[in-house]
Amino acid sequence: MDEVGHYQIRRSGDRWWLVSPQHRRFFNIGIAHAEPTNLQYPHNIAIWRERYGSRERWIRNGLVRDLTEWGFTAIGSTEEYISGTGLGVTGTPIDIGHSHGWHPSDYAAADLPYCVPLRPLEIEAWNGHPAYRDPTSTAFGEYCDYLARGHDEPA
Repeated sequence: MDEVGHYQIRRSGDRWWLVSPQHRRFFNIGIAHAEPTNLQYPHNIAIWRERYGSRERWIRNGLVRDLTEWGFTAIGSTEEYISGTGLGVTGTPIDIGHSHGWHPSDYAAADLPYCVPLRPLEIEAWNGHPAYRDPTSTAFGEYCDYLARGHDEPA
């Protein structure tokens, strides 16, 4: 993002648009699971070290370069699967390890619009400890507000 302003959501007639700091409307064409995890396993670590060596270099010189070249307009990030067995397809909940996800400094290094993953209902099949919250309850609304405040930036 540059000094002109912030990315925004604006309504025009009966449609909502993402708007760039230069006041241009755009579609969010993003990718989830943008993580260097697979390059950091023992069988790929030499590639990671040779090409990037740091998360910031991977973001700037790998991910952002590739995404913009391919026409993507944003980054959407969720944690990447890194350990465990199966994917819960049997119906039995399992606990699968995931990466830590993106830190605000990662988004700053990317300098692209992004979608922050918020997880108000953690009920995925792989989750060994699902959180079945009542979406109609006051507590659920308060929890969602709490999650959003953790990512909100004052204008």
